[in-house]
Amino acid sequence: MDSVDSLFPEAVKQWRLNDLYRALGQVKGGEKRPNLNPTEKALLRGLLCLVHPNDIAIALNWKPSSVKTELSTTIYQYVKNFTGHVNQRIRWHNVAEWVEAAGYKRARSPTAENLFA
Repeated sequence: MDSVDSLFPEAVKQWRLNDLYRALGQVKGGEKRPNLNPTEKALLRGLLCLVHPNDIAIALNWKPSSVKTELSTTIYQYVKNFTGHVNQRIRWHNVAEWVEAAGYKRARSPTAENLFA
């Protein structure tokens, strides 16, 4: 298994991860534990890249059921509370959708192709 810190690096280009980590860390533990741990960060990056939890399990070398349990008790709860979807059922693909609606997706920079179209 790769270091969890190196998993799903494409999320860095698409999302304001440091701001999101900080915001979700506040939801997680306020002043006492204001940081997401490396595994939580990797799970979040995977979901933001629209990687299915079963594929995240493969990347982490975990059982799919373990990933689903971890998501249910950590990332899903943090995201639901942070985005105001507390009483809604969350599915893995909702994470990127709700975090984008909260303003944490980077604006796409124009490409040369788009500039001259």
